[in-house]
Amino acid sequence: MKRINIKAFCTKQNLINALFVIVGSIILAFGTAIFLIESDIVAGGLSGIGIIVYNFTGFDVSLFVLILSWILFFIGLFVLGIKFAINTLISTIVYPLALMLFTRVPLFLDLAALVDPMVNGVRDNALLLINGIFGGAFVGVGCALTFVGKGSTGGVDIIYFILYKYFKVKESISSIAIDAAIILSAMIALPNDQFISCLIGILSALTTALMIQIIYINNRKSILIEVISSDYLKIDALLAKVSDKKPSIVTLENDDDSRKMVRVIIENKDYHTIKNQILATDSKASIVISDVKKTHGLEGTKKK
Repeated sequence: MKRINIKAFCTKQNLINALFVIVGSIILAFGTAIFLIESDIVAGGLSGIGIIVYNFTGFDVSLFVLILSWILFFIGLFVLGIKFAINTLISTIVYPLALMLFTRVPLFLDLAALVDPMVNGVRDNALLLINGIFGGAFVGVGCALTFVGKGSTGGVDIIYFILYKYFKVKESISSIAIDAAIILSAMIALPNDQFISCLIGILSALTTALMIQIIYINNRKSILIEVISSDYLKIDALLAKVSDKKPSIVTLENDDDSRKMVRVIIENKDYHTIKNQILATDSKASIVISDVKKTHGLEGTKKK
């Protein structure tokens, strides 16, 4: 049996990634417990299913999430393999336990009571709307940080990847379809007086998607950076540090002179840092950036 190299695994970057996943899972649990579960807002995911089950059976939502998270984890382990399971392991442990903590500890119960939409036995729809928006925002931030840490939130994410593996259904499509099915089920199954909560659940899910877009997806976009500079060798060295591809040096010629341009694809999140380094190296450098939709092939990839 192949031994696991613990030292190789415990690199600085892996530890930072694990910290992102842990913090993201805790934030995800906080938003779900304080704003969504306590207000019976179904916004998709395991908690949404748990809220529906709770309304029919009285079964504790956080305990339901814990059980179903581990069932899906082992399904993912056998169907998707050990690598995927490792990426979801931290969140599978941290998220359900944090959810149970936030729904049981008096301090957090008191916090949830402060935003309880039931006021003197009457539901305040304005407060319910606020809970949906803030709950969706916290959930989105938590998910995004987990993705930044190269992890997965587990849960229904596992279903998305299984559908992609066997039926080539894109995760973006399956996630929308499954969350929509959960919310629609809540609209049909729950009492009529919770119909507004279900509509707010849709808004909450959209808020989650927006936060993921802002924090994770926008920062993961690739951009093409082109720098014209007399210190092109130094610029080349700077760009090589932030890209997994080798920069290209292009000669620009016209009737009067010839200049050098360095170009490479980097991630959007690295742009502001590298821009400042370039200008510190050559204050007269000309910098042009362009959005990149897709890249193909291995040409220019640096050797590992």
